[in-house]
Amino acid sequence: MPEFSNVFRRSMTRVGEKYISLKLALIDKSQRSVSSEEFVIAVRPKIQQFIDEVAPGASLRLLEEPPGPPTQATFQLKASADSHASYTDIEQFAQLVFAKMQPMFIQQEVVDVDTSISSYKQNYIVKFDHKRATNLGISSENVAHTLYALFSGIPTTMYHTETNKEGVNIYLTAKKSQKDTAKIFDDLVFQNAQGYLIPFSEVATLIATENEHPIYSDTKIPVVYIYGEMGDNSIIYPSIMTLRLLLSYDFWENKYDIVSRNPYKVTVQDKLTGQQYSVEIAGEWELTLDTFRDLGIAMMIAFLAIYLLMVAQFKSFGTGGVVMLAFLFGFFGVFPLFTLLYLFTNEYFSATSMIGVIALAGIVVGNSILLLEYIVILVKKEKVPLKDAVIQAGWVRMKPIVITSLTTIFGAMTILGDPVWSGLAYAIIGGLLSSSILTPMILPLFLYGSLKDNKELFEEK
Repeated sequence: MPEFSNVFRRSMTRVGEKYISLKLALIDKSQRSVSSEEFVIAVRPKIQQFIDEVAPGASLRLLEEPPGPPTQATFQLKASADSHASYTDIEQFAQLVFAKMQPMFIQQEVVDVDTSISSYKQNYIVKFDHKRATNLGISSENVAHTLYALFSGIPTTMYHTETNKEGVNIYLTAKKSQKDTAKIFDDLVFQNAQGYLIPFSEVATLIATENEHPIYSDTKIPVVYIYGEMGDNSIIYPSIMTLRLLLSYDFWENKYDIVSRNPYKVTVQDKLTGQQYSVEIAGEWELTLDTFRDLGIAMMIAFLAIYLLMVAQFKSFGTGGVVMLAFLFGFFGVFPLFTLLYLFTNEYFSATSMIGVIALAGIVVGNSILLLEYIVILVKKEKVPLKDAVIQAGWVRMKPIVITSLTTIFGAMTILGDPVWSGLAYAIIGGLLSSSILTPMILPLFLYGSLKDNKELFEEK
């Protein structure tokens, strides 16, 4: 039973004698010194070298289990056209794009690159003339056995070595160069019981048949896929470079006009035929854009909801905005931290990091509320002047703000080793480090300016 990620990667299309699929399971990560990604990067050139030696021209794809939602390929382009184009036209357009992208693939370490364009050899049907063969003394079993030996091979003996526990069959068959052409039938003869040699053409006819040409579709639109996997690089950089190339008129060699563009797709028009073609960047680029778009919307909704709650609680739009500054202070720690992580550990700002930023909004605003409520208590209950109350609150509340922030930071450290959720932990840690320092030091200055005009907040009820 194939796994879901393999089904999503069209494992059902990888059938036939020209395909082979192997699944390799690594030992537990606690028992090895390299990650699965490092292992794949290191082993890929060695496997490719072996394949080039034993099967020149064969293509290789090393697919890792995805940490998140699966995609058909890490890097994927979808070439399509309007309804007037034939599938052959789309294939030719895809071949043009594929050829022009080759330097970018090498520069950005896009590996295992291939297309969904199938190259099938000519198929033939052997029509056997039973009556003619019977008259010449040739049986159908003799013909079938000979053809099977030529193309599939028949075992003749066993080969034994000192290192192999079991023997290896030695097959008798025709050379590969002979099997690749129909001329092999011109010299093929059969011997009857009387010892006469009967040519193949006397007892059978070779009929050429049309090859089945697979047509791939996406949302009922015919497409040709260009796909690849990533080496030691992020999917973001080749995707951005692809967009730059597709938006360059030099890339199209003045043969196509750019009709429309967006971060997902570029549409061009053939100047000679007027035919429109599209190249869509799919794979993990599409997944990343969709994820960050949705999380960005969620962050804005969360930010707005928290702001409205602050306005309702402190009865001032200005004071509510000042309280939200703690969230801005958190950004001063998140992105510098991820910059350092990228430089030293190759850790990227991911979707889970974005979730951490959203969570950060609710955490750091609590520090602002802690500071503001203490100012209100000093002014209302103890009749401390506002200026002195702001200074005193910044000093007194620094300790509980730092302690509560450290508690959250230590809690987040427990998931730093997780390959998926470590981004969330780093976002919370970086944001809290900067916010817990800047909030009691800088926020009182803004609060003083806002609270001077907010007399209603200090009124006794």
